[in-house]
Amino acid sequence: MSSKFDANSSIAKNRPTERLFVEVTKYDLAKTTGFVTGRNLITGEVIDIRLNTVDERLSDRPSASKKSVDSAYVSGAYARETLEKKHNRKSNILVFDDCVSIEGPDKTITAYRSHWPTAMSAESTQIKILEAEAMHIKLKKGLEEGSRDTAYVEVVHPSVKAERDNVDHLLSSIFSNKDEDGNPAHPAILLDLRFKGGAALPNLPRIYPDTVQEAVYDSATGGMKSISITAPAEVTVKRLLDGSREPKNGRDAINLDYFRAVIAAVKGEEQPDPTSPSAKVRSNTASLYQMVKDKTIDVHLGKISTYSFGPQARKTYINEADKKHMSGFHVNRKNGEEVRPVAAFAHGVVALGQFEDGTYYVRDAKTIEAYPSTKPLNEMNLSTVQSPKVIFENKIAKQSELIAEKDNKQSLDNSDDNRLQF
Repeated sequence: MSSKFDANSSIAKNRPTERLFVEVTKYDLAKTTGFVTGRNLITGEVIDIRLNTVDERLSDRPSASKKSVDSAYVSGAYARETLEKKHNRKSNILVFDDCVSIEGPDKTITAYRSHWPTAMSAESTQIKILEAEAMHIKLKKGLEEGSRDTAYVEVVHPSVKAERDNVDHLLSSIFSNKDEDGNPAHPAILLDLRFKGGAALPNLPRIYPDTVQEAVYDSATGGMKSISITAPAEVTVKRLLDGSREPKNGRDAINLDYFRAVIAAVKGEEQPDPTSPSAKVRSNTASLYQMVKDKTIDVHLGKISTYSFGPQARKTYINEADKKHMSGFHVNRKNGEEVRPVAAFAHGVVALGQFEDGTYYVRDAKTIEAYPSTKPLNEMNLSTVQSPKVIFENKIAKQSELIAEKDNKQSLDNSDDNRLQF
């Protein structure tokens, strides 16, 4: 019987490859095995997994040269880390790419071999890992002088149908600047309008919370300085509904008009006066109000949580911004006669660290599939999206983290098309 390290016995030609997120429970690194055992964070299954040999990779990629694979696996300056090194670093969450199922040492456990391991967490890392059915990674290099890099992750929560008896609670809950554990939160609300089961608009209006000024100590001057923070929900909701919220741009003005009109219709109140000077927008706003009031359109309210990348991860991900595996987060869609890229979302995993003030930041974020299918939000049924769930948490004494400035800039979802498409 051939060894399990014999390339001919373990290669599984034409099998699909997988990306696996594994909580390692055992490193079995004897020369005759070389497997790790762990829990698949997505399925909960206990699995065995090891790394490819050079010959196995060449079998998987016949067009690759032995020299290039040797460099990637053994001799290159950035050669693949061995599982021994992962063990020495006390890595407890590993992400394995290009995994193929094989026969492992324990016949009762599903086994794989993998092209590449990446550590998402170590035993000494305080981390919370979320599985999100709809996740968007926004990366933009600051190319102009004085501009900053943009790097954050958006996680979508399911939308809930808004009705007269629950709409006030929904607004307060979604716009809360604290999460369920009392930590600072950075939400946005999604106006998910449904007409005959589909999206009533060519985009989903997105409303961000207000900001307020807070005084903090400035060690450079020895005095206090003022910074902007997310406003409490009651401040945001009041300003949105009484019309005192000033739009930031033309798109925001349209969104605010639509938002105020449909919320008024849900509550059975008179339509607020639109603020947009565009006759077309004013007409669309009036149509939306009436159709919600007549129950032709259902109003669902969803939420997006935004997490900025931490200082180290920001640099890594910004360098990856133009790579192929990040391209799926924008897809082209037609807007009138124009085709333009819009934000797209995928099933993914987000690893979060935490600052001293409780704010979460992104340590790592990966899609479940290496090259996933992605969709804009208005092509999803957000009421059926699963809530983000914690699939791993490692709590230790908090370490001081340094960040010069948190980046909470947001992206626009979909196009700037302001037409109603019923």
